[in-house]
Amino acid sequence: MRGVELKGVEPSTSSLRTTRSGQLSYSPGAAKLAIFRSVAQGGWERICELWLCTMEHLHDPELAELLRTRFSDIYEPEARQAILEHSKPMRLKAGDTWMEIGAYIKAIPMVLEGQLKLLREGPDGDEMLLYFVGPGETCAMSLTCCTSDARSTIRVVAEEDTLLLAVPARFMDQWTEEFRSWKSFVMLSYQRRFEELLQTIDGIAFQKLDARILDLLRERARVHGSPIITTTHQEIAQELHSSREVISRLLKRMEREGLVKLGRQRVELIAAKRTV
Repeated sequence: MRGVELKGVEPSTSSLRTTRSGQLSYSPGAAKLAIFRSVAQGGWERICELWLCTMEHLHDPELAELLRTRFSDIYEPEARQAILEHSKPMRLKAGDTWMEIGAYIKAIPMVLEGQLKLLREGPDGDEMLLYFVGPGETCAMSLTCCTSDARSTIRVVAEEDTLLLAVPARFMDQWTEEFRSWKSFVMLSYQRRFEELLQTIDGIAFQKLDARILDLLRERARVHGSPIITTTHQEIAQELHSSREVISRLLKRMEREGLVKLGRQRVELIAAKRTV
């Protein structure tokens, strides 16, 4: 879905159009225009068809079930209904950018399937991994920036094929007042991400690089639910702000110690087999 720009328009005031990639996206104001054209042509059946298409995701039982099971902390039916009514389902391919540095945040991602990764860019253009956002989670940085209408200071990229609900940022304050479970979810998201950022800082300041590699692999294994991580030495080096040669040398040493098993574009975390 590269190049799809989200304007934060809720489905009730927009219509669906098909992009080149075959995905559905919303076109602000197109619903009214289509209805006027349909009336001019005497096509009341077309009006009904357009309305059903626009509201289709509201009655998608699979989407509603994913929201209920993945975000069980949001227990109020009214809150879940509001999310389904105003959000936009989006599918990202691995490598797609959800949010770019310097962009205004128009929507909050609620991940249903797959995972996103947050990256911080240095002055020289190198990137460092901050944390992952998996199913049942959202991006705390998005929550922070949308409340102050600030520009993003991080980049958010799909680590793998991802299904998410894009919630227009302007509903955040309203739902915080209306729904207790949404308020608790937001506060818990802040707490979890703050703790993860502290772990990242501790890792940089106090941990050796091999321990940071192991922590990164464990986190990926937790998010994926599998000890087998699809990645390359170069990707690990970029995320840990190191060089590929150093990472490769440490991974080979970890393999000799029985901590990992290396393969082509994959790393199997042996130590995680008992916990994943």
